[in-house]
Amino acid sequence: MKILSKSHFVEQKFIVSEEQIEKFLKCVSNNIEEDEHFKYTVYNIYYADVSEDLVSKVFKHRAMKERIRLRSYGIPSIHDSVYIEMKEQHQDSVVKRRLEMNLEEADELLSKQHECGDNEIDELLRNHGLIPKMFIGYERVAYCSKFNPQVRLTFSMNMRYRKEDFRLCDLPVNKPLFNDETTILEVKGEFLPEWLVEAINHCGLKPIREQKVSKKMKKIMNQVQLTNNLV
Repeated sequence: MKILSKSHFVEQKFIVSEEQIEKFLKCVSNNIEEDEHFKYTVYNIYYADVSEDLVSKVFKHRAMKERIRLRSYGIPSIHDSVYIEMKEQHQDSVVKRRLEMNLEEADELLSKQHECGDNEIDELLRNHGLIPKMFIGYERVAYCSKFNPQVRLTFSMNMRYRKEDFRLCDLPVNKPLFNDETTILEVKGEFLPEWLVEAINHCGLKPIREQKVSKKMKKIMNQVQLTNNLV
């Protein structure tokens, strides 16, 4: 069964050190609480077309970005819920389409390019011949506003990737996405409240607009040779 949702929100990302994390959490402590799912593992498989055009469209520095991915929280069984997501981003403004289904349905949809009922996702599946190009996993710690649960703060760490064996799980062939212990803070909501903006400014955090992540991912993705084994 496919459940479609669409959301619009503001999103900013920051690369933060342990010292900055501690300082930032002190600044916002009176306004946040642990999310219902406080600590969890995120697994993603990113897709691109065989000509790499979608990769360039996704990760090239430009005003509008698009990407499509398969996501799970933890290791899914064939009947567990997973999510096919398409994100369109213009600066800090994001539109995300999300399809919820079980893993078996997702594999069927992505491998055979079946229509899902969403025009934007269907166009990508129909016109681009998408194939899996990269697995990325990480640990996440999540908070939300005490006053508006739609305002969320997440810390993603221990980011690792592989460019083979595209299953939603960790494998020995995983490699660190960064050479250092990079943590990425992500804030999102329909709008960013004043207390959150003040904390960001007080801690001297500068949005990265995914630049570091994007350059690294594009470099790795471009190393993948498109062979029959990947299709």
